[in-house]
Amino acid sequence: MSNADIVVTPDVLAKFLRVNTSRVHQLAREGIIPKPKGGRANWDLMACVHAYWDYKEQATEKPKAKDAEYWGEQTRLTKARADREELDLAEKRGQLVDAVEIIQEYSNYVLACRAKLLGMPTKLAYELIEMNNPNIIENKLEQAIDEALLELASEEFINSSTSETNSEDSQ
Repeated sequence: MSNADIVVTPDVLAKFLRVNTSRVHQLAREGIIPKPKGGRANWDLMACVHAYWDYKEQATEKPKAKDAEYWGEQTRLTKARADREELDLAEKRGQLVDAVEIIQEYSNYVLACRAKLLGMPTKLAYELIEMNNPNIIENKLEQAIDEALLELASEEFINSSTSETNSEDSQ
């Protein structure tokens, strides 16, 4: 009897291939190993082992270009998901602020500054009209500017600006 003539049962073949018996039958149905000849217990050992090794080698070969492209896309997608999760977590921790909110706050602050500056001539005109001394006029202007800057920097102004923005958002 030559090596090519060794026939075995599915149980013995399963032990050689290190799989269970149902997997042996599945491999045969899928065309990976040859089906038994002349009966259920006549599996050609050498043909089945060689076919199974070939199948395993093909499964472990280097990925083809399409496979590499697929895995590259999978890697990119996984990284994008991880980045999004990191951003969500940072936002929940209070480490990130919505850019729209920052722009709105900044716009409110700039508008308040503008209003203060544009209101100064009206406020100071009647006080300065009678003054002839440039030093006193300069002091009055500096005092008015300092008052406006202090008001803009105060916590009451900052909190009222924030509450105005939030009340506008809820409307």
